[in-house]
Amino acid sequence: MPEQDAGAADALRAPPLAGSGSPTHDVVLVDLPDGLVRRPGDLVALGSSLLGMVAVLVLTAYAPRTTEAVSGDVGSAASVVRAVVQVPLTALEGALILLVPTVVLVAALIQRAVRTAAGMVLAAVVAVLVAGALLRLAAPLAFVQGALGTPAAPGAEDAGASPYVAGLTALLTVAGGGTRTRRVPWAMLWVATGLSVIEGRQTPAGAVVIILLGHAVGLLVRYLLGARSDRAAGAALVRGVMRAGLVPVRIVRLTTGPDQVRAVAWRVRTDAPVGYAGRSPPYAGPGRPGDVVVVDRGVDPVAAQAAAGVLSDLSDRARHYAVWDGAGRRFDMAVLDGDRQVLDYLGGLWDVVRVRGLRQSHGATLGERARHAGLMRLWARVAGVRTPALVGLSGARDSVIMVSAHVPGLRPVSEVVARQSDDAVLDDVWRQVLRAHGHGLSHGTLDRASVQVDRDGQVWLLNWDDGEALASELARRVDLAQILVLLALHAGPDRALRSAARALPREALAALTPFVQPAVLPPTTRRGSRRLLDHLRRQLADLVPAAPAVPARLSRFSLRTILLVVVGGVAVWLLMGSLGSDDLVATVSGARPGWMVVSFLLGIVTYLGSALGLVAFSPERLGFWRTTAVQLAASVVALVVPAGVGPAALNLRFLQRRRVPLPVAVATVGLTQLMQFLTTVVLLATVALGTGSIGTLRTPSPIFAVVAVGTVGAVAAALAVPPVRRWVARKVAPTLAQIRPRLLWLAGHPGRIGLGALGGVVLSAGYIAAFGAALAAFGHSLPPATLAITYLGASAAGSLIPSPGGIGPVELALTGGLTLAGVPYGAALSTALLFRLLTFWAPVPLGWLAMRLLGRRGEI
Repeated sequence: MPEQDAGAADALRAPPLAGSGSPTHDVVLVDLPDGLVRRPGDLVALGSSLLGMVAVLVLTAYAPRTTEAVSGDVGSAASVVRAVVQVPLTALEGALILLVPTVVLVAALIQRAVRTAAGMVLAAVVAVLVAGALLRLAAPLAFVQGALGTPAAPGAEDAGASPYVAGLTALLTVAGGGTRTRRVPWAMLWVATGLSVIEGRQTPAGAVVIILLGHAVGLLVRYLLGARSDRAAGAALVRGVMRAGLVPVRIVRLTTGPDQVRAVAWRVRTDAPVGYAGRSPPYAGPGRPGDVVVVDRGVDPVAAQAAAGVLSDLSDRARHYAVWDGAGRRFDMAVLDGDRQVLDYLGGLWDVVRVRGLRQSHGATLGERARHAGLMRLWARVAGVRTPALVGLSGARDSVIMVSAHVPGLRPVSEVVARQSDDAVLDDVWRQVLRAHGHGLSHGTLDRASVQVDRDGQVWLLNWDDGEALASELARRVDLAQILVLLALHAGPDRALRSAARALPREALAALTPFVQPAVLPPTTRRGSRRLLDHLRRQLADLVPAAPAVPARLSRFSLRTILLVVVGGVAVWLLMGSLGSDDLVATVSGARPGWMVVSFLLGIVTYLGSALGLVAFSPERLGFWRTTAVQLAASVVALVVPAGVGPAALNLRFLQRRRVPLPVAVATVGLTQLMQFLTTVVLLATVALGTGSIGTLRTPSPIFAVVAVGTVGAVAAALAVPPVRRWVARKVAPTLAQIRPRLLWLAGHPGRIGLGALGGVVLSAGYIAAFGAALAAFGHSLPPATLAITYLGASAAGSLIPSPGGIGPVELALTGGLTLAGVPYGAALSTALLFRLLTFWAPVPLGWLAMRLLGRRGEI
């Protein structure tokens, strides 16, 4: 580190004052071509525009008096000022229609931005078409008409929102707003829109919706096609390096581009001043009169990058370069770009919201984050932590340049510890982290890119962007957990735990156990440690018996919680859409309460039957009531997936959480469903024979017979071809191999077969009886066989037609079956709605509670 400090001090010596007579410098720049980029900020702005549109439409729908009052006030004002604004509005509209698009397109073509100009035209056309389609919806949809319709001002013509405004907004959005030729049209658009609202040609809500729509379309087109970059590149990058205090002779990009884009070597000649001294203002443009940038064909960019050492383990938050000055000293340079800043900011904001007490926000702007990273690096060096010295800091265009002293031979710690059996490097990792903690610092993102080892085996900590001064105890424990998992992932759990035991007191090691969980790990570490965390916690518990084995509750919510909220919201939306308030009130008010209670309780009994089948065929002890709770939780999942798919998936998840191997779990769920099907068929035949209804069954129609025979013949012909037969055997053999042991196991346990059959009977009989009780609630009844056939046919329709939960097909089939059986249509429809309400929708709250309880206990 002393040699590095000496080099940094030489680089920081005050440069001579520079003015207009600054000498010129030739710099070789090996970099990726500065092409079009997709800005993540465009997607964020797109989402904001869409949310704004929805908010205006919702306000118009649910607060019509407010919007009508605003429109009325505007209409009253229009009667006073219409005569005043008529002439300037007409002139301004003419300029917008003819002059503005022409000027913006010509400006783009002059700058040779042909792709941008094409994107403008495309966005304008798409926006006009989308706006026109939205206006067409205004007739059947009252809330859209209320937002986009006319304020009914007397004397107003062409009332309503204009698709042309959306097209012009989209065109200007693709063009951007950085120069005067782009800012002036935006101002003209806003003024013209405001005057048209005052004149009464459109409502305020309609104007806002149309502009937001055009803005959203423009952002989407700009993101898909790409936009010109505002990053520091070429001469701007060289000037930024010189402003940071260096006089470079060679700058080489250390990372490869997307899709293996080849780097290009340029020779840049510039008279830029060195450092912040002198009268030259901060550089912000793409080129200056004194700059010359030409392709240097005498330099092989591939060889230059190979000599510099292109790395794949560098942080993706910045562009990384190697810089050499005239004395042959090498420096490392990281360039932070503004278009990347939005992702870092949103990621930090998400972590603050998602995890308790972790990663505070370090600034919403690029400059604030760069200053924080620089200060954290300086504080770490003061604390005695090995981290590269910060040599220079500057800004250029929409980028911040950070120059650091170079540490030769740095490699990720993951590569070193995997090849060495010596634990000296592991111990040094703990030493550096604890040294930072001793001075109140935490790192926050200790992954393989942040923990590096030099040629001498010394550990260096890089990337302090997420670090904190005055760090809390929680933040320091998170650092230790990240290091433990990182070392265990690459050096093995045993070596990592031994090194942790050498570095940490027994109490600190015990306190570390609850933090070994995915919520605190960097993404690169989290992806490779799914199965490692439980093993580490168990070993820590064995090493320190007093350590709590349950992970700390750091996450405010998880992906499971988000999915639960989404599923619940979709369920409520589907319920409100399938059962209107009038239909629901009419159905419930006309039914007998006693039979409604009976139907609901019989529907609950079906979950007991489903649980019996799974318990019977599982090789592990599941627990009957726990399994019943899983079946109740499946009622929530069934709302948003086709009938039968949701419960099977949740049962499979439940068995895996109970440590049942995946092949055995799949076979168990499959056998359960097969038994339910067989018992249903047997039950139907038994009811038909026992009631004497077998004679009412009709022979299949000729068309059905032809289709059935043709299908069987086609399958037989296909299996007669040897390649097809071998292909089917390869596909079916693994499944049969998985199921065969389960069948042999069941053959030796006839009691389990009987229990599974009982579960299937309870399931089918419960639903049929609940259906009969719902019919009895309206004073009607049917023979058991007819009732069973009607219900089972409706269930089959719900399974065949892939609608969420069978919503729609099941109600239609139930109503049709009852009508064919002689039940009046009104009573049949009411019975179908009541049955679905009591057996499909009513258990959902219980299922939601069961899912929450099982989720907290880690059962699903």
